[in-house]
Amino acid sequence: MVKSIGDEYTWARECLLDLKEDQLEIEHLVTDADSSAYKAAMDLHNEGINTVEPENFLDTRHLSDHVRKGAKSDKTLLKVMPATTKLKRQKLLNNFSVDLTERCNRELLLAYKFYAGDFCKVKNKISHTVDAIAYCNMGDHARCRKNSFACKGFQGSWLKGRPFLPNSFNISSCNENLDSLRKQINKRLGSKVLEKTRLNMNTNFVEGFNRCLRRSLPSNVTFKKNMSGRAHAAAHSVNNGPGESILELCSALHCDIPVGSSAYKALKNIQKTDNITLYFTGQMPDMPPIFLQEKPLRWR
Repeated sequence: MVKSIGDEYTWARECLLDLKEDQLEIEHLVTDADSSAYKAAMDLHNEGINTVEPENFLDTRHLSDHVRKGAKSDKTLLKVMPATTKLKRQKLLNNFSVDLTERCNRELLLAYKFYAGDFCKVKNKISHTVDAIAYCNMGDHARCRKNSFACKGFQGSWLKGRPFLPNSFNISSCNENLDSLRKQINKRLGSKVLEKTRLNMNTNFVEGFNRCLRRSLPSNVTFKKNMSGRAHAAAHSVNNGPGESILELCSALHCDIPVGSSAYKALKNIQKTDNITLYFTGQMPDMPPIFLQEKPLRWR
């Protein structure tokens, strides 16, 4: 009761010990850069409690945010943005930071696909892609044809049809600007960062479960009688999807929802929307992309 909810070391150690009781040991641990959870795993290994030495990987979602914020706050890049006023340059830099982050992630995704997941080949190719991205943003697409997966030069430029930057976006070409762009790109595509993200894993599913758990058990309400049931219902909803979860729970209680009824159709639509969300977070790669207008879902 005296521990802080933000004490990641204590809670990670407790979770790892619980897994140890089930004869499970962690080999790969995905965290953000400033997390102390990995230290807890290493301490358990050094103390001889766990025999498997854990390997720490960076969460790609948090890493992408770090790259975007770093480019957004770069004063050198702010000065070279092709705009007339400081306000317009800052707005353009904000858009550029989002575009640059997406470009880096896209290049890496296509490289893994092209080389069928061979990390050594991907790492070697991406080292040349860094320069291709930098020169591409300065209007030179000569390297894109050979070393870029997302830009094919003037015939299929990356900027063509992009929502964040105009097609005519072009940073002035000089060595100082090239070094600034390389510095930002290497935050995502540098060799050391690639080693830390070679399995391309993130914490999206964990973050999603936390939000679902907070929805069922908000911190401002005390549930004395049904706290355990609410927590298990949240886990069941995440594992099966919100629509299928309600259908299965009703079936287990022998109050099946009639097939074809309005309630049945509504739950199937909710399940379909949830599957689309999983696809765009990378958890259902085989599902074809479907674009729907986002509508808020309300529960009673």
